[in-house]
Amino acid sequence: MLNEHRWSIGLSMQQMKRINNSLSNTLLTSNNDRTGLPYNFNYKENRLSAFALDRWQLTPSTLFEAGVHMSSYQLSQDSYVAEGDSGIATDTHWLPSAHLLHHLDSKRRLRLSMSQNTREPEITDRIPYQFRQADTLWRGNGELEAELISNIDIGYEHNFRASSDSRADRHSGLYLRAFQRIINQAILQTASRETDSDGITQLTILRPQNSTGSAVLRGAELDMEFPLSDHRISLALGGGVYRSDVQTSAELPYRHRLPNQPDYMAQIGLQQRLSDRWRHGLCWRVQGGSEQLLPAPLSSRGYITQDTSDAQNLDLYTEYQWNSRWRALTTLNLTPGASPFIRQGDIRQYRNQKPLWYLTLQGQF
Repeated sequence: MLNEHRWSIGLSMQQMKRINNSLSNTLLTSNNDRTGLPYNFNYKENRLSAFALDRWQLTPSTLFEAGVHMSSYQLSQDSYVAEGDSGIATDTHWLPSAHLLHHLDSKRRLRLSMSQNTREPEITDRIPYQFRQADTLWRGNGELEAELISNIDIGYEHNFRASSDSRADRHSGLYLRAFQRIINQAILQTASRETDSDGITQLTILRPQNSTGSAVLRGAELDMEFPLSDHRISLALGGGVYRSDVQTSAELPYRHRLPNQPDYMAQIGLQQRLSDRWRHGLCWRVQGGSEQLLPAPLSSRGYITQDTSDAQNLDLYTEYQWNSRWRALTTLNLTPGASPFIRQGDIRQYRNQKPLWYLTLQGQF
């Protein structure tokens, strides 16, 4: 603290590793997980993140934050096919952010945020590979770069209970948010035609690529939590609508949605507080399908369509807080209903989503 200023700095490091020792988990075959690779592999991700933030009290009811965030990413692969480590990607970004919080009264707040962040490509898009199915060929792209995303968020909060704290639980009442994301170098799936080595067969080549233009994602979300009769049980409702638009290019002169971007989302949850320290609950989430246009020069329309099915999942969780500093959260993610799929022409690929569980420990200092 320095008068009305509060300075914060932080550093985090993360390493994730994935090993696959089976040739059976190939890429993009029917009834198989799309995240597989067509050969044995061993890859490693390293992430380093640091930030500096200054918060100061502009007025008795208005807080302002400004800061900078450094994000460093490294991906390397130790292939069983070729000896030695192979570096695939290294990225470092310096990203600014600014946030304004204004208290209208003890229960109502307005938020305005402007920031930048990045999204790294999927592993199976970035690792170079080639996989053929009939006359369709999937290729990885080792030259993919991260998407740079500029964000603007406007939010309104209304707490139903005067004692609730939005910083500890943003769903302690009503939260309405509208946002816009400008995505530079958006990663899109592209399609092209190529003659096979026999000089006769025409192959369709599918390959991810950074767009030469930008894409825009806009949306609005509403979250509400209602305390029930004894105030130990609460009902949570939420939903969102989204619209995305990809800038036209020489390869695809048609505006279309971002890949894997649904039009809507809805969720309902129930939570019970057994004590001031222990709570558990469930949340059911439904998400609409998506559609993407892929350029296909030899198609009668000039493009083909790739769409995904609707998706839903069920989360069960329990959280225990030992004291004012430490808490633990356990989550089990289930996927009820039929397995979601990606359909492209007559080819349909299923994504086998197995239940996942997470254990999170949080400490506040």
